[in-house]
Amino acid sequence: MATLVLDAMRTGGIYDHLGGGFHRYATDHRWRVPHFEKMLYDQALLLEAYTEAWLVTKNPEYRSTAESIATYVLRDLTSPEGAFFSAEDADSGEGEGAYYVWTPEELGQSLPAPDAAIALQVFGLAQGPNFSVPESGRTANVLFRAGTPPDPETLGRIQSQLLDARNRRMRPRRDEKILTDWNGLMIAALAKASVAFGVPAYREAAERAMAFISSRMEAADGSLLHRFYDGDAGISGFADDYAAIIRARLALYDATFDPGWISRAEQTCRYCHDYFTRPGSGGFFSVQRDQEEQLLERKEVYDGAIPSANSLMLMNLVRLFHLTGNPAYQVSAESLAGSFAGTVQQSPAAYTAFLCGVDSLLGPAVDIVLTGDDTLPEKTAMVHEIRKGFYPRLTLLVRSSGTTTRLDAVAPFTRDMTEEAGTISAYVCQGTTCSRPIHDRSTLHQMLKEIH
Repeated sequence: MATLVLDAMRTGGIYDHLGGGFHRYATDHRWRVPHFEKMLYDQALLLEAYTEAWLVTKNPEYRSTAESIATYVLRDLTSPEGAFFSAEDADSGEGEGAYYVWTPEELGQSLPAPDAAIALQVFGLAQGPNFSVPESGRTANVLFRAGTPPDPETLGRIQSQLLDARNRRMRPRRDEKILTDWNGLMIAALAKASVAFGVPAYREAAERAMAFISSRMEAADGSLLHRFYDGDAGISGFADDYAAIIRARLALYDATFDPGWISRAEQTCRYCHDYFTRPGSGGFFSVQRDQEEQLLERKEVYDGAIPSANSLMLMNLVRLFHLTGNPAYQVSAESLAGSFAGTVQQSPAAYTAFLCGVDSLLGPAVDIVLTGDDTLPEKTAMVHEIRKGFYPRLTLLVRSSGTTTRLDAVAPFTRDMTEEAGTISAYVCQGTTCSRPIHDRSTLHQMLKEIH
């Protein structure tokens, strides 16, 4: 079912076949005619979805789709300082969708005749118009994948030429607000894509965006602001902001193995617990307790267009438990899951992200601690062995000479996990039981097959 939906979306008109990224939603059951607005949070969540689909299936279409989302965001939704803008509108000069749609005549003017003939078939224009610009009434086509595409080189050339022609049109307005929670989602997605695809530029972009949030939207006491626009940061952060930033910092640890990201995540988690929980009441409130907006005095668990704060915090608490070994995080996660169990049982489909958190809480989970000299090729090979698969309940900690002291501070349970001289050691743990050290990639590969 998951791949069926992902395939329909990436071949449909909801996907921008020229510029990359996805429009906000489809208005028809075949995913062909979208509402043309492009939202940052959609790009983040779909980047994760297609990255994970590629890890599971190794279908190259999923990787190319994920990379096109990243390319779009880094090209068109990134501020000069590295943070991510919120959206692009649906409307341009002529009206809604006009920037994105094509007629056969426009294709012929933009492409050599042989390429135009291919594009007419591949992108569905040969089937007749499928869209009418509401303001002008002009009929045209939203591009969608209508047939078997040509070879990648030909398709890429056609897409590039059409994108160049489209860029000469009046572009929709860009919403240049920088929102902390949406940036957190995109930072996490880019960090995960960097790990999966081995693209350092994605990690670097994620780190730049986090540096902006840390320097411009986070105070010394750990409090966050929600919005930055035109040089001004404002609006006290909501629980969504804290939850998304914790998740992003944990994803940056996975991408860098820098224990500092775990420390920063813990600091933000402590602030979130101190200011967004109430004695005797489970779960996280949307606003912190020193604010007076009584109408917002609620706890959100419904997963709508983006995961709720409580869903993200459930995932965060489970991850922090496995990264640090601190049982307090496990206790908090269990309490949070129990607080909303009755609500979620009434309509599970409305709480899908929360259920992902429950799944990670219930396990079975696997924790791997990798130790040894960073210069030994086998260490890199073992990291790659883990990263190339889809192991949603696996946590990887890496001890290295430059980070041992800091890792000991945040994950003291790893202190006694050492390697023999000249070897790499992987400790594979389930619950409180760890295997004898594994010293080679092939043995690790076999163990991963057995536990997943």
